[in-house]
Amino acid sequence: MKGFLGTRADFFSDLLILALIVILPALVTAILFAVKKRYLPHKRMMLTIFTVLVLYVIVYETNLTILGGVNYLTTNTRVQLVPYMALVVFHIVQSAMALVLGGATISRGRAALSSGQVSREGVVSVHRKIAWVEVGMLVISVVTGLVIYYLTFVY
Repeated sequence: MKGFLGTRADFFSDLLILALIVILPALVTAILFAVKKRYLPHKRMMLTIFTVLVLYVIVYETNLTILGGVNYLTTNTRVQLVPYMALVVFHIVQSAMALVLGGATISRGRAALSSGQVSREGVVSVHRKIAWVEVGMLVISVVTGLVIYYLTFVY
């Protein structure tokens, strides 16, 4: 099914790219909640972002498999195969690591809340430290995902 953004992409690729675009502002909002010590909305927002990303991976992989796998991507791009695939592999590995770390970050946040490690100064646990690494990884995942979409369906 043809996409709706006017590119060579299919419908689900266009839908998923819109989800990616929404992730960064949602992430900034969630961080601002934490900075303002509004931990319940922060928790809800981060759980929503994590859920959206897990669903994103499931829908993306299902759609890609139905359309022909990596062959679908490589036949749609006009970029040389080796640098393109290097970017795709980097994106996949880095995004998978980000999802695993995201689960760990959520787990540490829940542990901090339930154990009373949240003080007037904020979360004083491992959660805060790994959360900033996770933010960087999410930003890299989103940016490389947008670049891959551009190189595959726009360029």
